[in-house]
Amino acid sequence: MIKIRKSEDRGQVNHGWLKAKHTFSFGSYQDPRYKHFGPLVVINQDKIAGDSGFPEHPHDNMEIITYIINGELSHKDSTGGGSTIYPGKVQRMTAGSGIVHSEFNGSQSETELLQIWILPEERDIEPGYEEKEFSQEEGSNSLQLLASRTNAEALHIHRDVNLFRSFLDEGKKIDHKSQKRYQWLQLISGELDLNGQILKAGDAAGLESEDMLTISAQKKAHFLLFDMN
Repeated sequence: MIKIRKSEDRGQVNHGWLKAKHTFSFGSYQDPRYKHFGPLVVINQDKIAGDSGFPEHPHDNMEIITYIINGELSHKDSTGGGSTIYPGKVQRMTAGSGIVHSEFNGSQSETELLQIWILPEERDIEPGYEEKEFSQEEGSNSLQLLASRTNAEALHIHRDVNLFRSFLDEGKKIDHKSQKRYQWLQLISGELDLNGQILKAGDAAGLESEDMLTISAQKKAHFLLFDMN
C-alpha cells in the first residue's frame, strides 16, 4: 500500500517570521486523515526569518530530530545541550520526562529545515541531546543512515526506526528492501519515481507492507527515508 501526500495539500501557516508546511496535524492545522503514520507524528517544513526563532518552550515524551536544508539554527536546552547546526549537522533531542529548549536563527538569512517528531517506545525516559555531522558524499547515490536505535555511528533514537537520507543523481536508482512495517519517504528537492509513483519536491509517500522500494531519480533528488516499526 502506497499513500501519496502532495506538497500543496499540506497544512500551511504564515506568522511572518515563520512560514511552515505541516505534513501531519499540528497546532492550528488539524486533519483527521493525517494524524500520524506509524510512530511518525510530525514533519514540519519550516522557514525561519533571520534574527528570529522560538523562545523557550517545553516538550515531553517525544524524539525530535532537526534537519537543516538551508541556513543555520542555534539550539539551547535544559540538559545543557546545544550548538549551532547547519546542513549536514543533524540534531536529536529526547524530550522524555520533560525538557525546555529554544531555537534561534541568528543570521540575517532565512533558514529552512525539517522538524521531525517520533513517538518513543517508552514514556518518561531521561531527557537528552545529541548531534552528529554527516558528509554529503556518503549520501551520494546511496542511503546514508542518520538515526537508528542500534547503529552507534548514527544518532541514537529511542524507537525502532532507521532514518536515511540520499542525494540521488538524475537517472540513478536505489533498491531498498523494507526492514520494518512502515516506510515514509519525504522528498526535499528534485523528482522521483517510487514504485511507479511520481513524487515532486515537497511530496511524500507512506508505504505499508511493501517488500521492496525502487527509488529512481527523474531529476537530481534530495530526500529522507524512514523505515519504522
